[in-house]
Amino acid sequence: MTDATEPQPQPQDFRFSLRDLTHFPTLSLLPKDNDPSGSVDLSYYEDPGDEPDGISDPVKHWCLLVQIVYHTATDKELIYNVRDREGKNFFVVFYREGESLQLPGKKEKESGGGKGGGGERPWQKYCKPGNCMAVMYACSHVFEDGALGVQVTESENVKSFPCSLDTFLLLGDELEEPPTKPKQCSACDKPGPHKCARCSVRQYCGKDCQTNDWKERHKNECAAFQQINAWRERDWREFDEYWID
Repeated sequence: MTDATEPQPQPQDFRFSLRDLTHFPTLSLLPKDNDPSGSVDLSYYEDPGDEPDGISDPVKHWCLLVQIVYHTATDKELIYNVRDREGKNFFVVFYREGESLQLPGKKEKESGGGKGGGGERPWQKYCKPGNCMAVMYACSHVFEDGALGVQVTESENVKSFPCSLDTFLLLGDELEEPPTKPKQCSACDKPGPHKCARCSVRQYCGKDCQTNDWKERHKNECAAFQQINAWRERDWREFDEYWID
């Protein structure tokens, strides 16, 4: 997989929305990773009959958005109980052979960290109960006990955010709305000529309002705004390479 960092122009008739189930499906709409019939969901993947190696590439980009309910771990698995926007609870399970996994919040020095150790991974930073998790290219998986969930083998496809799923979706809605009036300070409604340097969404009249808003609200939404804006610049309808950033 390669690092997709260059913005891609959106087709003229494409309207990005986190509520679009075509690109942000729930568990019930995901393609299956172990379909016993051997069939391929052609709304997600190419027909393998057209490929000489029999491997199907995606035909589009998609992302599963969920809220973490709780998490636990075994020697080989990191397990998250999550809930999607339909209210369906299920497990997202990470399995990395030969690599120890720890619950988020564990410091590397507590678990023999360093290279090859079991410290917290970057994608785990906000993987805590109540927060939003995003899993790119997720597929539904039937576990040994018959439960339906998601198995993650590439942790690079996962991100987490310090806000709830509902808040994440509302922030996406906010970015879709066309501006109707001059930008005002997000904290006091005075003219706000200064933008947040990270997300360029929230604006402020000065340092005091920016500092107060960061403590009260913006520190929990800034990373989400940055990610949503990055997604908005890309063409979700045409697959060229895996996005891992």
